[in-house]
Amino acid sequence: MRTKREANSSWAVDSIQALLQRKDFTSAVILAYVYSHIRLRSLVTDSLTGETRGSKWEGTHEFLSVLYFMPMLKSAKKFQIVNPDQFNMLVALIEQRNDIAHRTSFWRNPTPQAKRRIRAVCHFGMQFLLETAQPPEDPTASSD
Repeated sequence: MRTKREANSSWAVDSIQALLQRKDFTSAVILAYVYSHIRLRSLVTDSLTGETRGSKWEGTHEFLSVLYFMPMLKSAKKFQIVNPDQFNMLVALIEQRNDIAHRTSFWRNPTPQAKRRIRAVCHFGMQFLLETAQPPEDPTASSD
């Protein structure tokens, strides 16, 4: 049986792929950004609480919702929740999202180079979601 995280990852990946196929680059980046941010928040919550569900997890996850993506990402890197490659690619995704949000000319006609960059950061976002779909292993669980 799939977890909620796995189901959300599959839905997000399918949606991002569909947007890229339709050449709706703006929406693809925004969706990759939003779901990567939510996943990062879940990973930080997992690390802070040592849990993957329950009232403590829910409360911590809600509390962390006030943090912007970049400060949360920097903390995740500091505490080795993400590796350096993930950090760099998530920074690229944040930068691409910010370019889209603040440059309206981008919405009308992205350059071929911008389209390549969008595809790359969206593909990384999808990879990040799939790689982190499984909750971390419980160190207290028996291996029997």
